[in-house]
Amino acid sequence: METLNNGATVSVFYQRLGEADFIIKMRSIADGYRIQVTDDDGRDAIENEYVFMNFEHLSEYLKTLHESILDDQDTDHPFTHFQYAIPFYPSIIIPIDYLLRHSKVYERFQEALELFFRA
Repeated sequence: METLNNGATVSVFYQRLGEADFIIKMRSIADGYRIQVTDDDGRDAIENEYVFMNFEHLSEYLKTLHESILDDQDTDHPFTHFQYAIPFYPSIIIPIDYLLRHSKVYERFQEALELFFRA
């Protein structure tokens, strides 16, 4: 049976006020899940790649990252929106202040991600 993801890339964007987004691109590979992380913030710009050996580790990373971003208190360049693009789903964008009040939104993202990668 052919998998749903077929090597396609999932993109997650944490948008900041201005043009300095934090971007995660991930795809399934033979030995796990490859992610590419880019932070366009000129104060601490990064671009890194990493391979998680299983979906549970990828999921834990994403959850911890998400919670850290919700805790962020940067007043000059605050995070304003969470956006994700999973192939075969519409691109979804949610204001950060809405996420702070509605945790189910992130759970639906996790469910869609798991369905996409594990189907």
